[in-house]
Amino acid sequence: MSCLGCCLFFFVCCMCSLTACLSSLTTNPCSICAAVRPGALASCREGLHKLTGAGLLDTLIALSKSEAAKFRCAIGLCNLSSHQPARLKMVLSGVVPILIGLSRCNQEVVKQDCVRALCNLSCQRGCESNMADDGAASGLIMIALFRSDALKTKELCVRALFNLMHDARSRRCLLEDEVVWAFTKLACSDGINEAVRVMCALALFSLSLEASTRVAVMQQRAMQALALVSRVPSMATKRAAAAAIRNLSWDAQPLQKVRLFVLCCVVLYCIMLCVVLCCVVLCCCRAPRACYLCVCVCVCV
Repeated sequence: MSCLGCCLFFFVCCMCSLTACLSSLTTNPCSICAAVRPGALASCREGLHKLTGAGLLDTLIALSKSEAAKFRCAIGLCNLSSHQPARLKMVLSGVVPILIGLSRCNQEVVKQDCVRALCNLSCQRGCESNMADDGAASGLIMIALFRSDALKTKELCVRALFNLMHDARSRRCLLEDEVVWAFTKLACSDGINEAVRVMCALALFSLSLEASTRVAVMQQRAMQALALVSRVPSMATKRAAAAAIRNLSWDAQPLQKVRLFVLCCVVLYCIMLCVVLCCVVLCCCRAPRACYLCVCVCVCV
């Protein structure tokens, strides 16, 4: 009897711990910054502050149009984006389209610098909508899925997209740009590392918090991606996947009712169509009663 009591107590403790873990994921996680380019000389905060005040941003924007200097401008913009006071000015000055344009080059290191800068800019609260309007979401999706094979670059893209979902208006823009499909595609792709799948799980969980976005997540077969992501050894990933599946299951019953209603309408239409065809056949056989029945059925239809 004592063993049974101990087992029951252990089971209750495990369930309470799991509930507490899932409850801790009921809000949007914090933004994740990419930080400065490793080994960069301009990483000194005091130096960046002085250079920003001296018109460094305007100079970099002007030089980014030059073929000879645009790659070095990508490094400069990446370093400048690590300086938090400069991020708002960078977004309002139109740096996002410049970074997306620079990321189309063939050099992977330049792509990564551009994505790292976009990730840093996405950490600035209040700039999400401006970045979405400038095409940051579609640009990051293109880089992650088609333009880059480097896992680090893909991870930075997912981080930036995850940060942009903090704003409600920006989140709607991301849904229009098929961000759910992008997260699902990345999570299910072969060769993707654990870090990318962790970020995809957190992003899908964030989208599952609202009823308006849950429908879009369900339509993009995100359950398959969550099932795959849940196999990752990371406990944080398992908790995020479990919480996302829990949230998505709330809308499963209404969706099933809608499908059942549509199916019933189709079946009823087919039955009525068969009745009308039978009446037409009987009319062709010149049966008086059948003609009367055909008229009645057609009127009902």
